[in-house]
Amino acid sequence: MRRCYVDFPTGQIHCRYAGTEGPWIFLIHQFPLSCRQFERVIPRLGVSARAYGLDLPGYGVSPPPVGALSIPEYASAALGAIDALGAQRFAIVGIETGVAVAAEIVRQAAAGRVTHAVLMATPPLHGAERDAYIDRLGEPGSDLEQDGRHLSVEWNRFEARWGPDCDKSQLRMAVSETFYVYGRYHWGIRAFAEYDLTRGLRALNCPVLFLSADLDSLAPYAETASRLVRQAEYRVLSDVRPTAPWAAPERVQAAITQFVGG
Repeated sequence: MRRCYVDFPTGQIHCRYAGTEGPWIFLIHQFPLSCRQFERVIPRLGVSARAYGLDLPGYGVSPPPVGALSIPEYASAALGAIDALGAQRFAIVGIETGVAVAAEIVRQAAAGRVTHAVLMATPPLHGAERDAYIDRLGEPGSDLEQDGRHLSVEWNRFEARWGPDCDKSQLRMAVSETFYVYGRYHWGIRAFAEYDLTRGLRALNCPVLFLSADLDSLAPYAETASRLVRQAEYRVLSDVRPTAPWAAPERVQAAITQFVGG
């Protein structure tokens, strides 16, 4: 896996990538993480595809915008980087809140340009469950405590989402990525809260795979979401903890490659 910055007319995006031939696959992380979330699966995808994890503006090591963006604006920036890389047709992968950005990329791209979409850990779509999910994502505290207790707040937040038995290396990654952008990590979360994900999913006009880990508490919502999409397939990875790209990268790679081709 290699890294690069991609310049486009309205900004710059950092990528982790692997592969030089085959279909283009772009991976969109959840907020407030970065494409490090996919660092275990990108090299595997790169064996038969050109796989790029994108750090959305203000996350990972992509330069921050002057202020908070909307989901359509995050998607537009990602498309700018995709255009600059020369990908005429491509597949898109999104996870958790990144599902919204992926859906919006499909909506903004010219018809037929997105060949496939893979949506993982799709969040609740509406009602009290969606409100509770957004509330659990949280916002940074107003003060940094001298004893570092704010660090344990973020650790506990991710552990509550993924379970006490999740891979501790994943927790370390998530907390370190969150603190790298601590003062603004809520920007994308607020954008997700304001986005109509139901409408975004209904507008999808390409084959879509809803891929879930069966030990993920979000798994049931993917089946509900798949009913909104005309060309949808729903698949569950058995005995896999969240998040699947970290917990079972070889199985995620196999599912994506089978669905996208290459």
